Amino acid sequence: MATSYLPELAKFGSQYKVTCHDKDGNLKWVEDNPNLVVDEGIYYLFDVAFFGSEERSDWYCSLFKESVGLIRGPQKTDTMLSHDGWSEYTGWVNWKRPIINFKHPNERQTTASLVSDPLQFIIGDNNVVDGCFMVTHENKGIDSIGKLYGVSSFSSPRSVSPGDAINIVITLGGVG
Repeated sequence: MATSYLPELAKFGSQYKVTCHDKDGNLKWVEDNPNLVVDEGIYYLFDVAFFGSEERSDWYCSLFKESVGLIRGPQKTDTMLSHDGWSEYTGWVNWKRPIINFKHPNERQTTASLVSDPLQFIIGDNNVVDGCFMVTHENKGIDSIGKLYGVSSFSSPRSVSPGDAINIVITLGGVG
């Protein structure tokens, strides 16, 4: 892709607030981490917002596990088609990735952020999850379709059990 803009100069950011409750509603763990906005996500924003080269897409959220023995975690060059450090965790019960609905900010200022409605994943197996990501395709387990926006690694691998509910709220905004 030949472009005249450099993603490493752009300072885009997101924050993922993630909570996990067990089947009885007890809080198991909390993560509140910034995400890595990958090059593909920045290119997509520039192309759609400024160059009109693509149609706007819906965004979906999912969970991931890190790959054993490879590069640790997400890299800025990751795309949905190519991401060696992690793979989608599909051990949650929904058939499709949940759609992300962002609320419009009440103010029109450069400091305004978009905040999502809560997203929920009900866990179906005993496993470990390492983070979450945003993508423009709804089918879980399919990594050959869609644009990857960003990936948020948890501070450490998080154990999950059947019946656990992982809730995620995503905040998007420019960072200085």
